[in-house]
Amino acid sequence: MAKSFLLILPNTDLDQAVEVAERLRISIEQHQFKFNDITLEFTISLGVSIKHDDSDNLAQMIKAADAGLYKAKNSGRNQVFSA
Repeated sequence: MAKSFLLILPNTDLDQAVEVAERLRISIEQHQFKFNDITLEFTISLGVSIKHDDSDNLAQMIKAADAGLYKAKNSGRNQVFSA
């Protein structure tokens, strides 16, 4: 079951944002989620974008991050791609 979410990182450049996304990806990959007597393991694919200048708006940033997300999924999942 795929779910989407948005994480906003103010005052963060692209390299820093990719680093945060990669740490999140690794943390989720390595965590075992327990539910009743069941252990669940997950992976996550992430797309990262940043605000390039004053002309970028939220819709453009989300579209760019979504493009990165689909690159990650189409490249085997459990990856981080920036757009």
